[in-house]
Amino acid sequence: MIKAKLGKLLVIPVVTRWNSMYDALTRVAEFADKDRDQLDAIFRECELAVMMRDEELFLQKFVKVLKLLADSLDILQGEAVPAQDTYYLP
Repeated sequence: MIKAKLGKLLVIPVVTRWNSMYDALTRVAEFADKDRDQLDAIFRECELAVMMRDEELFLQKFVKVLKLLADSLDILQGEAVPAQDTYYLP
């Protein structure tokens, strides 16, 4: 249902990868930004409370801050980080 409405699946966090929670939150923030109405419909269909606007704003800021940490740790672990990324928080 999620893939049919939003084109991608949710990312499920796992205990063994610290950044899987970041990936999961990033996907939800992406869905909220891309098609908020479809995301709300999915929440309702799953009998979940719809995300409030303040919660969405918090999630977007949280993901922005976590990106700095995720990219830094990827660099330390020797993984490539896209060159176009900038590290400025408005």
